[in-house]
Amino acid sequence: MLRNTFIHLPGTGPQRERALWDEGILDCYQFLAAAEEGVLPARTAEQAVPVVRQSLDAVGQGDARFFKPLLHFPQARLDQARVELRFVLASLGYRDGLKMVERSLGLKRDPAIQGVDGFEAVRLWHRFRRGDRGALEKLVLYNLTDVVNLVELTEATMVSSLMRSSLM
Repeated sequence: MLRNTFIHLPGTGPQRERALWDEGILDCYQFLAAAEEGVLPARTAEQAVPVVRQSLDAVGQGDARFFKPLLHFPQARLDQARVELRFVLASLGYRDGLKMVERSLGLKRDPAIQGVDGFEAVRLWHRFRRGDRGALEKLVLYNLTDVVNLVELTEATMVSSLMRSSLM
């Protein structure tokens, strides 16, 4: 998600971020390409490109603290422990994406959100912002299902991992 937001860049608010998305600049890599191609105003590129590069480095290193002062969340605690489920799942032999792993473990998704992924979630948000109330309802269901299923996946993978390690 942090690769798809520009709100933390100097001089970028919600309207400018939306304008970038409308121009087809949907992530940090596209932002860098647009800056390199001269699509962005020179001042914007000059101020923002270094921050975009630092942002990508921070995301790659799992350094959420980098974003704290840039996103104006002074009370946010960004030092909590984090488990990257894809590594745990890979160690248990699951090589597919989370939605496929969910299915293989018998976790269900409402038919209304079948096929919805992270990119579609962003599109749903934009549809809601343009007045489509149904898009918000679908997005909320998608996000709620993600949270519930991630808890289930975490529990299932931790139990499997513990069982596997006790057998060794």
